This record gives sequence, structure tokens and C-alpha cells, in this order.
Amino acid sequence: MRTTLFVLVATSILAGCASTPRGNAIADNSNTLRENEGVVVICRPSALVASAIAPDVLLNNALAADVSNGSLVEIVQPAGKVNVIFRHSTFNDPAYKGRNSFGIDTTVNSGQKRYLVMAPNLNSFVVLPIAGWIASGMSLTWQVAEADESVVRQQCGSYKPLRVRF
Repeated sequence: MRTTLFVLVATSILAGCASTPRGNAIADNSNTLRENEGVVVICRPSALVASAIAPDVLLNNALAADVSNGSLVEIVQPAGKVNVIFRHSTFNDPAYKGRNSFGIDTTVNSGQKRYLVMAPNLNSFVVLPIAGWIASGMSLTWQVAEADESVVRQQCGSYKPLRVRF
């Protein structure tokens, strides 16, 4: 009984960490591309910093998936210019004013994969003595950059990809 309960709790926790299709995107287990389609591959290496945050991914303003900590997401979409935006509801907090989203513009040709790597970044850690108290704060920002396939394989190669299609 105790083992069963442990397995159920562990499975529930791990299931909550998986990336999922969002909006009108659907999971796609095929490896085929139709004519005039390309793939945007998003690698998010596992990291302790901001591990609970799973930003939504929007391609050309269409919600496609969320990207959880330690995940690899492949988004099949029409070839052409792509505006990739990452957004999370916690960024709507006034403390994150001006930082509610981040992204990159890229182009995906027919039959091509465009690789992106994203990661959180702690910009600064400040310690200030104020009236006998110690105040500290961090500035959390995100980075996303285009990468070679070899970089994505090195950082996210062990992750099972979630493939979604519009």
C-alpha cells in the first residue's frame, strides 16, 4: 500500500513537469513533414534556477506548447519567417514589469529544422545592509538563441521530444 501510494505521488509530480501541446496545436507522433513545412526545435536544459516556470511558446502569436524544465519540443509549422515568443503568467506580476515575454525572430525553410536553446539567467545578486537588516535580491531574465543541432543534442539529447503540429 505504501509503495503504491509513493508511485502514484511520484508519477503525478513527474507528469506535471512534462511539456504539453497548447492552443490549437496537437501532439504528432509522426516524423513526416508535408510540403512547405519546417520544424522549430526548442531545447530547455534542466536547471535548478526557475525550474518551476514553464513558459508558453507562441509561434507567430499562435499558442503552441509550454516548455518545462528539462524538455525538448519540436513544433511543426509552415515554412517561412517565424516569431517565437516565450511567455509565462508569473511575468504578469508587477515585479516583472517589462519582462513578461522574450523571444527571437528566425526563418524556417521547407524541410528544415531550426534549433533554439533557452535558459534562465540570474543577472545579479545584491546584498544591502538596511537598518540592521540584510536585504538581497536577484534579477531573473531569460535567454534564447539559435544553436547548431550538435549543441541541442549535447544539452537535450537524452530528453524524449514532444512533437506538436498546427
